[in-house]
Amino acid sequence: MRSLIYLGSAFLVSCAPTPSAESSSTPHKLQSVAADVKSWGVTLRSWSVDADGRVEFSSGGQPGKDPANTTIEFRRLTLTPAAREELAAAVVRIREVLAQPEHCDLRRTDGPYGTFRWNDGSGEQSLPFDGNCEKGRDAELGAAVFAADRIVEDAAKAVAPVETRPATQER
Repeated sequence: MRSLIYLGSAFLVSCAPTPSAESSSTPHKLQSVAADVKSWGVTLRSWSVDADGRVEFSSGGQPGKDPANTTIEFRRLTLTPAAREELAAAVVRIREVLAQPEHCDLRRTDGPYGTFRWNDGSGEQSLPFDGNCEKGRDAELGAAVFAADRIVEDAAKAVAPVETRPATQER
């Protein structure tokens, strides 16, 4: 009887699905990720992350404020391995949502917008986005983009600026 139980157990284990590469703990290797987030034509923040997790981050733009009275802060840092894994997972989530048909059940106006770019080895991808959808697939997409943005912004805001300058000064 035990032989039959062992044989049945071995059969069930052999039929079990194996974990896919995406669900493994191995991080997805991003070659680059970047975003520009704007509101009312003003860049709120702009950042890029390279394959080694090095970040260039700038922020400080404020809609409705005179650029001459606005200071832009520039930060440089390297994401931790955990933050890089989170960012890679966020890009995977964005790709999953993009596979669904566009749809918005409830739209507002004047939300933040911008461009999200990434290269995960399949070529450079560019996604214009906005945060105006509150319900539906497009709301999920906005949430996924802003989740990726938040990972980088939180890491950047944890380090001191390496440079500041008036918004009116060319970089």
